[in-house]
Amino acid sequence: MPRFRINMWKLRFEKQLEDQFRIDYFKSSLRLYRIVLLAGFIYYGAFIVLDLISLPESIRELSLIRFGIVCPTILLALLLSFTPGFHKYWQIASAITTIIGGVAIVAMTVITPELGRNLYYVGIIEVLIYNYILLRLKFHLATVAGWIIVASYALSLAFFPGVPKEIATANLFFLITCNILGMFGGYSAEYYTRREFFYKHLLKKEQQKVSESNLLLEQRINEKTMELQQDIHERERVARELIIAKEKAEESDRLKSAFLANMSHEIRTPMNGIIGFSSLLKNPDLSMEKRNEFISIIQKSGDRMLETINDLINVSKIEAGLVDVFYDIEDIQNIGEDLYNFFKHEAELKGLNLSYNSSLPREISTIETDKEKVTSIITNLVKNAIKYTLEGEIEFGFFHPSKDGHDFIEFYIRDTGIGIASGNQELIFDRFAQADSKNNRVVEGSGLGLSITRSYVEMLGGRIWVESKENIGSTFHFTIPFNPVDSIPESPITLHRDFIDIEQWMMDKTILITEDDPHSALYLEKLLSKSGASVNHVENGEEALEYVKSNPNLSLIMMDIQMPVMDGYTATREIRKINRDVLIIAQSAYAMKLEKEIALDSGCDAYLTKPIDEKALMAMIRVLLKNRDHRSGNLSDHT
Repeated sequence: MPRFRINMWKLRFEKQLEDQFRIDYFKSSLRLYRIVLLAGFIYYGAFIVLDLISLPESIRELSLIRFGIVCPTILLALLLSFTPGFHKYWQIASAITTIIGGVAIVAMTVITPELGRNLYYVGIIEVLIYNYILLRLKFHLATVAGWIIVASYALSLAFFPGVPKEIATANLFFLITCNILGMFGGYSAEYYTRREFFYKHLLKKEQQKVSESNLLLEQRINEKTMELQQDIHERERVARELIIAKEKAEESDRLKSAFLANMSHEIRTPMNGIIGFSSLLKNPDLSMEKRNEFISIIQKSGDRMLETINDLINVSKIEAGLVDVFYDIEDIQNIGEDLYNFFKHEAELKGLNLSYNSSLPREISTIETDKEKVTSIITNLVKNAIKYTLEGEIEFGFFHPSKDGHDFIEFYIRDTGIGIASGNQELIFDRFAQADSKNNRVVEGSGLGLSITRSYVEMLGGRIWVESKENIGSTFHFTIPFNPVDSIPESPITLHRDFIDIEQWMMDKTILITEDDPHSALYLEKLLSKSGASVNHVENGEEALEYVKSNPNLSLIMMDIQMPVMDGYTATREIRKINRDVLIIAQSAYAMKLEKEIALDSGCDAYLTKPIDEKALMAMIRVLLKNRDHRSGNLSDHT
């Protein structure tokens, strides 16, 4: 513990501690200081009244010393104590007040020695006591004030010799003795007061350190407690997540096992039809009627298998985040009408009544949306409705409700089919869920179509739901944002205008098939040569390049992508260096969006995925011929 150290002569601390000491003492002594000044003012004022009453008229003027000098001085010091910054000069003001009061009493003592014996010497002693009590913490200043009072008494004896010498000497000795005693008392008072302040200050600092240590310790305890709680919560969270992950993994494994079994069924079933009826076609005694029937079965089985493969590809693209939304200006009335015309014949073949309804005015039916995804959503839902409706009717359409502050278009597809049990109405939108054997095959199929549909709806910013009762029917609803276009082109271009007869165009044209697979090449050759075109075949990109160099009048190239020696991308880039006009259609078994973009960037005019559909191919050529003067890479991918 630090020892108390102070300059014994100056009675001072170092500057910072000395300033703090004076400020603390001033705060604790100010009230006492004011009380003493007020008491002194009343004391002197009372004596003024007593002097006026008791003193002879000849010396009554001495009261003017108190009235004109002492009392105003005390009152001034009292008033100054209420001013800002008084702590800087309050002890000097006290010393001046003491000196004035003491010297005034000394003057009255020597002027009226007959009264001074009984009264004024007592007053001088009182002033000295006042001096050392009130100014004890400023020992040097109090000592100076005390000796000035004693010295003024000694000097007054020289100028006013009326006081008897023996009395004057005794009184002077008595005042000197009182002042010396006051000095020792004042010194001791200030020394021990400073000592007390030092240890209190030291104790306060130690208490502050202890408080800070306690606070720091408390903070560390709280931090450790929080860390421990967080660690416990984290362990509990991880444990819960592990349990959930385990359950999800088990569920996923079960669903995927069921999905694989279902996929095996969905692929093997049409393959059985294709391989089985292909074998039956080899019978030379087969009638034409049976032959056509078997061919129809093979085609339907192929379509069914292609649909399953397309669903798998679409799910993979969605899972990989490769599906983007491409907004364009589309007339949804036209989309609805085209789909109605497309499905009408299929519904009639099954004995179903298909109707289309829209309450949206034609003038506001042009909106910004992704036509491909909207078409895919409606197509999937209408196909399901036809597939699972044995009799009755199917209605689809859309309207603009404009309610609840949301601006959207609501589509609906209503059927009178087999319906869906209430417990399975949410399940049918989950991926792989329809393949779950525990659901007893809610509906047939891969179980991916409605999952893909929901993903597309959510990509467009809408939602999808179903209302259904078993054996009564179902109504599927979905919404998309209503983003109307302010103006509609007066003469929209359609494929019906400036119609191009593809068969006539092909009659005298030269076409090159670049394909390393002989069966695919044979299929395209038979498809394109029906109109009288000259069709040639090469097996790789290098041969295609040489053929183009020697046949500058070539009209169309069917370019396979994956080939030996030189792939289709490289071949297309090289061909474009020597022939900018020939139409090049890329054809590939890869159905990813990235493959299409690479093909178009390489110089192809369009991109088709295998298997090639004749109608899609002819429609694509027709579009390319109409836009050959301003090629675009935004042609649809026909799958």
